[in-house]
Amino acid sequence: MAFTATPGSWTPINMWAMLRNLINQGTPLLTNLGAPTNGTSGTYANQAGPGALLIDNTNSNLYMNTNTLASPTWTRIGGASGASLASPTITGTVAGGATYSAITLNSPVASTLKSNASPATIAAGYATDTYLAGSSIAIPTGGFVVNARYYCVFDMVKTAAGTAALAVTLHIGTAGTVADAAILTFTFGAGTAAADTGTFQVWAHFRTVGAGTAAVMVGLCECNHALAATGLISTGASGNGQVVVVSSGFDSTTAATIIGLSVNGGASFSGTNTIVEAELKSY
Repeated sequence: MAFTATPGSWTPINMWAMLRNLINQGTPLLTNLGAPTNGTSGTYANQAGPGALLIDNTNSNLYMNTNTLASPTWTRIGGASGASLASPTITGTVAGGATYSAITLNSPVASTLKSNASPATIAAGYATDTYLAGSSIAIPTGGFVVNARYYCVFDMVKTAAGTAALAVTLHIGTAGTVADAAILTFTFGAGTAAADTGTFQVWAHFRTVGAGTAAVMVGLCECNHALAATGLISTGASGNGQVVVVSSGFDSTTAATIIGLSVNGGASFSGTNTIVEAELKSY
């Protein structure tokens, strides 16, 4: 019968009990000149069981057998070359951030939050299609993913001038200007010749992503304004109007793209924008 040592027996005069226990359990501490090989003909096959440790004296690396006694798989778990785990799971939080070098994550579930905000007040504008400063966000590392969500809130103060239909457009492209492709266009009912102030909110997300025409977005734009159904827009009543749009198919895989909004109040419109806050959440 194999002898199993207890921690109490690991005394300076009985270290042999600890070593005997490791050997009896098939988990010896081994050495090798160079990286070990795997498989039934691999390093210490039929000698080193699951959990056995091996020191590569040549390269100063530490390995563990993560397979069986008959067919060891030597997984590097530390040393001069760093850790190399076949199926790593990273959990918890790291204070102050962390740096990972030469790590490949297969099919990661990641969360990315990027944001932007207005740099200044823009006055007496938006009579033509104008990119909304502070609404642009660069594509996350790895590109757009299904269910990635874009959100933007901004204010608009209108003078009595301008009676055209106000439109808010979501663009995606590499320029970060109105030259980028118009993916979603939210067109409200024509405004009226009355001064008004309001808040616009845009929610949009990717239903699908991909090349060619595989990508599709859906979005909602809401306007809450001081006048019931005049001034900025005539859509809705009691000062609230909503427009929902589903995009046509487009290519979401172009590198270095930017997502953002433009506002077009139409001919003679004179608007002032003070606050813009934008977020892109990618999961």
